[in-house]
Amino acid sequence: MNVDYAFLADMAQAAPDGKINAIGAGIDRILATSFPTVQPMLAFVVRINVAASECDHEHKLEVQLWDPDGARIGPQLNGSILAHRDPQHPTRAAHAQLAMMMIGIPFHKAGDYAFHILVDGHEQQVLPLFIEIKN
Repeated sequence: MNVDYAFLADMAQAAPDGKINAIGAGIDRILATSFPTVQPMLAFVVRINVAASECDHEHKLEVQLWDPDGARIGPQLNGSILAHRDPQHPTRAAHAQLAMMMIGIPFHKAGDYAFHILVDGHEQQVLPLFIEIKN
């Protein structure tokens, strides 16, 4: 199991047909006028490649936001993902995807933040986000 892709966007939606509809995708930096600051809205998108042998049972998904000091802060996502094996291609990998809108995310200071993506307790990817003061 591995992360195919993960990104931040202004808005995003996961469609039933497997497509991700995103606006303003690729955010890796936020400019703030002062601190503390609140990001009004931010979309978190992830697509996980699930091997055929790992299909048809739930896996624990956890997304943690870490601050520049290495402390976990909110928001955090804890849930499960389930990908079904394709009966026509039983050895082919499947995918699980998520598009989550986060509202009112507080950032207390400038620096390097990161979203850590864990599946079944194993870190799969880190998505960086730099918050800086606007000049």
